[in-house]
Amino acid sequence: VNVLWEFSFGYFLMLQVIWTIGLSMVVLSVLQFLPYKILLVIGAVIVFGHNLLDGIRVEQPLIASLGWSIIHVLHPYQFKPHLTLLVAYPFLPWLGLMIVGYCLGKLYAKGINATWRKKFLFIAGMIAICLFITIRFINFYGDMHEWASQKTNLLTFFDFIKTTKYPPSLLYMLMTIGPALVILSFTENVSNWFSRFIMVYGKVPFFYYILHVFLIHSIAYIFFFVTGRGSGDVDFTGAVPIKPDAGYPLWEVYIIWISVIIILYFPCRWYSRYKAGHPENKLLSYL
Repeated sequence: VNVLWEFSFGYFLMLQVIWTIGLSMVVLSVLQFLPYKILLVIGAVIVFGHNLLDGIRVEQPLIASLGWSIIHVLHPYQFKPHLTLLVAYPFLPWLGLMIVGYCLGKLYAKGINATWRKKFLFIAGMIAICLFITIRFINFYGDMHEWASQKTNLLTFFDFIKTTKYPPSLLYMLMTIGPALVILSFTENVSNWFSRFIMVYGKVPFFYYILHVFLIHSIAYIFFFVTGRGSGDVDFTGAVPIKPDAGYPLWEVYIIWISVIIILYFPCRWYSRYKAGHPENKLLSYL
């Protein structure tokens, strides 16, 4: 039973990811019929305003608490003294970001001047970066965790950029999407072996995401057990069952990360070709 639980806990979190993205996609499939400007405003309001909801806590009844957690708040639920389940992927912030990203796709419509698009992406990215620095420096809004001066400047910098991903805060979005837009503005016309390599993943992003979380988690459990650990090394009192000392050096993590990317290249390439060869199946476009 313990072994089954060890396996099922991690996959339960991964299913949350799929549920969150899937639910956001379903909602967006309805919202897409709204006028473009209204849809963009809705996305921007969610992205810039969802942190206003951070202070709202719903503990009882359980069904209401669970519903609010699914919408906005990361929440652990302790059902037994040694059994805690975590709702880690509230969907509202991701929905807002997905809506804005969907609206951004209008920049790539036919008739849009490429030079103007790249200029827009660069300016938008720089604005996002500047907003991140400004709002984060004020230390008042945009993330549940405030930064503070540390023992060294480097540690202070790390604390400054340590923003909340679960759920993604406004500052996390600005910090990550801003540089991505700037990079996108410079790499649109790049064509080489590396760009062709990463385009394989870009054509099937959700497919890659689903595969990679399950593969990484499976590898983690394999490493966990083959190194001599067992059910006694699992701590069920926290949000994540594996104890902190069960980790590996960063260089090993990088090797595993690169290996996972290479392994998944082949199923992603197959699925990309399969999807391109079956344009009549609209459901494939969601994966």
